Amino acid sequence: GTPYHISEAGHLCCTDNDGNEQRIASFVVEPLKQICRDDGQTCENRFEVRGIAAGGEELSTIVVSEAELTNLRFCVQHWGFRAKIEVGANNVFRLRDSIFELGRNTSVETIFTHSGWRKIDGNWAYLHGNGAIGAKGVRVELSDTLRDCRLPKPPVSPQKAILACLKLRFVAPPRVMLPLLATALLALLCEPARRAGIEPEFVLWLSGRTGSRKTTLALLVSQLFGNFSRPPASFKDTMNALGQKSFLYKDALLLIDDFHPAGSAKEVQSMINLAAYALRLYGDRIGKGRLNAKIELQETRPPRGVAVITAEDSPPGSESSVARTFVSTIGSDDVDLAKLTAAQNNQALLAKCMAAYIKWLIPRMDTLPEELADNFQKLRSYYQQKALHGRTGEAAAWLTIAWEKFLEFAQDSSAIDTAKASQLGKIGRKTFAKLVEEQAQLVQAQQPAAIFLSVFAEMLSAGKMSVLNIAPNVQRLGAPDHTFVGYKDTEYFYLYPETVFNKVNSFLQSRNQRIGISPKALWERLADEDHIAVEMENIGTSRERRLHTKKKKVDAGKDRVRLLWLKRASIEGSDSGSDN
Repeated sequence: GTPYHISEAGHLCCTDNDGNEQRIASFVVEPLKQICRDDGQTCENRFEVRGIAAGGEELSTIVVSEAELTNLRFCVQHWGFRAKIEVGANNVFRLRDSIFELGRNTSVETIFTHSGWRKIDGNWAYLHGNGAIGAKGVRVELSDTLRDCRLPKPPVSPQKAILACLKLRFVAPPRVMLPLLATALLALLCEPARRAGIEPEFVLWLSGRTGSRKTTLALLVSQLFGNFSRPPASFKDTMNALGQKSFLYKDALLLIDDFHPAGSAKEVQSMINLAAYALRLYGDRIGKGRLNAKIELQETRPPRGVAVITAEDSPPGSESSVARTFVSTIGSDDVDLAKLTAAQNNQALLAKCMAAYIKWLIPRMDTLPEELADNFQKLRSYYQQKALHGRTGEAAAWLTIAWEKFLEFAQDSSAIDTAKASQLGKIGRKTFAKLVEEQAQLVQAQQPAAIFLSVFAEMLSAGKMSVLNIAPNVQRLGAPDHTFVGYKDTEYFYLYPETVFNKVNSFLQSRNQRIGISPKALWERLADEDHIAVEMENIGTSRERRLHTKKKKVDAGKDRVRLLWLKRASIEGSDSGSDN
């Protein structure tokens, strides 16, 4: 039994040790339901309650948090003067205890707050804003712009929807549409890839000038996951907001729109920082560390889907940042407007296609991890022969896996025949291989040593830097001008290391770029690539260290000084002997 009862007047009461009735409150809190908001990592409890005031008046039904249920502040906040707790040291505790007594047998409802794959009652299901494919009676609540992730019921005959999806490849050249389509399809394979321990670790970077319709194309492909009227994420988001979306938008394509570093220096840097964060987020699959109210480190919330970034510029940062992307460039005239309009008119078919594909994948979910791992190893080896960076080959492998798995579904559903599936598979591999080769050139251009050499040559040619001829027998009078960075002869530039590094870095910062590594690390790379002369120094028995500078007599009036000996051939090529 319970020590509490309701008096004839409708007050919550209890009986004291002497058998006397003691009034606790002028109202009763009736628990209706416990709600578990499940994001796939934690379950946040909510409680649906209603109030009944003295005289039987029904107060509003509300949903409160664990903290609110504990401190009871919701009573006055929602029910005002009708929620009077009687004077007494223990009445607040008794009221709270009465709620838990009454709520012992209430039902528990689970509300999923993320999209994507989930095992429910032992069976795989795909969660979306309208419920789940593969399970009945499932409640899903997605927040903010993710609410548009709503899929229809899988069609009985999906052939028309599948062909509508495949026709998207005609809207723009294969180098644009195939990576975009394959990235979207790859989203459905993130969960089995995660279970295989080999998640995709890249972002599709779709770059093009204003008016190239890059956002329109990305938004069109996003319709595979629902009815999106606008991109679910953009570079106006905060890091926390973007991290939250990447975590909750599981096994789906997150479109992060409009990277265009412009405006004030602060605005430009903020956008660059957010882009770098997004690349680390998806490139490393590590969420942002967080502390709770007790200053305890909470479990990180890593991204659980895939992302495409639309941009007007190349990926910012060093070669490692670029390697976290798979770049596809769209030209001003690449989009076939008539085919784009036709695809937009039939975009409702895209979500139907995805629903059918999900239904087809459900019975294969338990065997997919092993299959994906095997295919990934083979395809990675194939593409890495063409890639300058290992990550690029891995990205191409994932895109191929996603594209060919979808073609298998299309063939199995009688939308295309074996010959067509084979033809489209070959087109995919050829396209991705070509993009891998192009990305190798982009990664090369982003390497710190190459950047330094290129900018040094440009600044020297433009007169933004100057070097004097070596004159070991002549004493120069007066100070050189502000562009001075060192000396030269027919074989080397002899440079003051800190001065030349700072000038190159300042020049890059004026273009919203930077070298990205320390001077010491840069000199190390230049030495590794044989662009500078080095000196070996003994530091103990059978031990040496490499010095990046060497002493040189540059002026009769100065002692020998340590300078960076940069080979003129690295800057001027075969004409290094010229002293123009």
